[in-house]
Amino acid sequence: MLAQAIQALQGDVRCVVANGGRLLHCASGSGLKPLWTICHEHAADLVGASVADRVIGRAAAALLIDSGASAVYGAVMSQPAYDWLTAHGIAASYGTLVPFIENRDGTAMCPMEQLVADALTPQEAVARLTTRLQ
Repeated sequence: MLAQAIQALQGDVRCVVANGGRLLHCASGSGLKPLWTICHEHAADLVGASVADRVIGRAAAALLIDSGASAVYGAVMSQPAYDWLTAHGIAASYGTLVPFIENRDGTAMCPMEQLVADALTPQEAVARLTTRLQ
C-alpha cells in the first residue's frame, strides 16, 4: 500500500493517502495544508492508512499519529518526525532524512515545525496547529 502511495507522488501531487488496497486521496498545494485538509475532511480514511508526502516534519507527524495512520513516507523527513512516528508504532521511511524542515527560503526552521518543536505529545502539537491553521 505504501509503495502505491509513493508512486503517486508525481507532478503537483504533494500528499497521497492509500487504504484498503486503493488510493483514496491525492492532494496538491503547498506546506502542511494538503495533509491538514485531508486530516480534517476525511479523518476516517486515515485510520490504518499509508501516507506519502513530499515533506514530513514534526507537525505532519503529529497529524498522522493523531489520525491513526499506520505507515508514512516522506520524500524529505525530519529526524524529529521520524523519531515521533516510530515511537508511536508507525512504520516510517524517507528519501532524505534532515535535522529539521526548513522554511521556503532555506534560511530557518519551517514555521510549522517551529510551532510544534517543544510539544510533548502529538495531541498538544495538533492543538497548536488547530489554533494556527483554522
